[in-house]
Amino acid sequence: METTTKLEQLKQQLAAKTATRKLEIAESIEERKLETKIQMIDSPAFETREIAKNNMLTLQAIQESIEEISSDVVIYRQFGLGAQINKLLGLVKTAMFAKAIHRDEVQSVFGIDEDILEDIIDALGNSAYFKPEEMIMVDEVMPDIPVLKELLMLVAEELGLTDLPLKKISKAVFEKQYKFNLAKQTALMEETVKYANEHGIKYTV
Repeated sequence: METTTKLEQLKQQLAAKTATRKLEIAESIEERKLETKIQMIDSPAFETREIAKNNMLTLQAIQESIEEISSDVVIYRQFGLGAQINKLLGLVKTAMFAKAIHRDEVQSVFGIDEDILEDIIDALGNSAYFKPEEMIMVDEVMPDIPVLKELLMLVAEELGLTDLPLKKISKAVFEKQYKFNLAKQTALMEETVKYANEHGIKYTV
């Protein structure tokens, strides 16, 4: 009959103890993960994220319906105002600037009156841009932020969107964008003028 040495007994005890302890630690880690998730679900941030997800799903569904109209429909983009506002303003521009042949159908899918779309575009203003055919720089028009926010709230209600993060729309954001864009447009104008001078091209305004 084989006898178990003390060394073997210790090894067996160590293995058993290690396995038990690892199981206890794994259970403790899982408990902490669950507790963290519960705390997260109870937090205001979780509600904000869920609302944002729902808004984005609504807007994405509208975009996909518009894309089904024709491959010729251009989906416009807006930047710098957060995902939800960017998506919404991109759809406003898409509906407003669609080709005449598709415009009525695009606006019908979007579900917002053209008058409201026009008002949003006006309130949004525009950055400075270079018109090469006239060799002039068109001045920037800063957005009317209070009016823009009010109109977007109206659109949000029509589309069933909740708690749009309108605070992301600020003068500082547009000033930064416009400054960057002005530099790009100025460089384009300078390149165009240089090319015209080198090739004897004359422009009449």
